[in-house]
Amino acid sequence: MHTTTDNQAKTFTAEKSRIQDFTDFTAEFPHEHAFLFDGIILGICSKGNMRFKINYNEYHISANEAFVILPRHIFTIIRTSPDLQLKILRFSSDFLLTLPTNPDFSLARRISHYPCISIQPQDMENIQLLYTMARQYESLSDLTLQLQSSLHLSIAFIITASFEQAPARGELPLSRQENLTKSFFHLLLQHYQTQRSVAFYAEQLCITPKYLTTTVKRITGYSIQDWINDITIITAKRYLKTSSRTIQDISEELHFQTTSSFIRFFRQHTGCTPLKYRKDND
Repeated sequence: MHTTTDNQAKTFTAEKSRIQDFTDFTAEFPHEHAFLFDGIILGICSKGNMRFKINYNEYHISANEAFVILPRHIFTIIRTSPDLQLKILRFSSDFLLTLPTNPDFSLARRISHYPCISIQPQDMENIQLLYTMARQYESLSDLTLQLQSSLHLSIAFIITASFEQAPARGELPLSRQENLTKSFFHLLLQHYQTQRSVAFYAEQLCITPKYLTTTVKRITGYSIQDWINDITIITAKRYLKTSSRTIQDISEELHFQTTSSFIRFFRQHTGCTPLKYRKDND
């Protein structure tokens, strides 16, 4: 058996999406470390078993089961069986926020409480087929990277569907603070391109900015301004990578007062100017 002890969590990031065998994952991120990933991790077990922690809660996974680790959660491996066969799929936060779907707060809450799920045999066969196809496209051309990402997403959708179809497990109703946070994200997705002040969202929810800020921080671990900045930057990156809009056009689309203020905001949160980002991702 491989064992590990609790250590200070190491933060790591990844490309848009990546799938790898567990042995490759542990070669990159050894057993004895805890990791904090700014994205989503999915694990699919086809043989053997593993014990692990998410945010210091312990879980067990065995054959024909999967687990999901949500963004900004700590992952620590405790013990693995010698015959473990496990595939790890990672999606970066940048990639997740460019998807044409809105976050499902209720599903995320369910996964947070019960991160492990049984996978039906036919679904396991489909996952293996998609995995085999994805591994056939290892070159770094734009076309094959897009194809790989699509195959990775297909695997993720199979696992997500398993969570959605699973019977309820005595889930508690949302607390007032969780409902408030859910309402905030609903408003954010509607207005983030035009509204970046906490006061606006607090007014829409008929509460004080201080109470909204405290609540969202308590439920998610990150401030409202962090979430607003994140989604604004991701949207700006998407425009820079996928459209021919000028920097001025993007600035106006995101309702910055001036192009200069947009450039300063982008540089502050990415470390480079919008023009350099576009050139580097051309």
